[in-house]
Amino acid sequence: MGISIKIYLDRWKIFPVIAVQETLFTPALTVRGIMQKEMRNECIDYAEWKTGFRNEAMTGATKGLVAKICRYLLEGFSNLILEKMGIKQGAGYLNQTQANKRNIFLLWLLLPGLTGGLLSLIPKLFYSISKEERAQMYADLAERRAKVRSEMDG
Repeated sequence: MGISIKIYLDRWKIFPVIAVQETLFTPALTVRGIMQKEMRNECIDYAEWKTGFRNEAMTGATKGLVAKICRYLLEGFSNLILEKMGIKQGAGYLNQTQANKRNIFLLWLLLPGLTGGLLSLIPKLFYSISKEERAQMYADLAERRAKVRSEMDG
């Protein structure tokens, strides 16, 4: 990161740095995305196991609401940071001072990782389904679903 801050104005030097950074981060982000979907699906299955009802719609609506709230907070937070840095919004990138251009670059580089990366850790801290409990849950759900299928068929 220290290298990219010094050379952010030279596109021929910064492009390879960003390409390498993206190449290194993409697998981690892909795993994070898969983990989030798997955790969400397991939570839906867990709720069905405990209550007997599936709640995909409510889970999806809640996820969408939280995403919107986070997006609006991040936009407001970004605008506040830009204002405190003295960046003239609406003036265009080319009409900014060199210090402002560096700060815009730093925001682009750091803010998404700090906010999205750190916030995505919160659900993982409270995710407490053990391997044994998970195996029991899916065995019980398979049995319950087989029973419902046989009742519908018969």
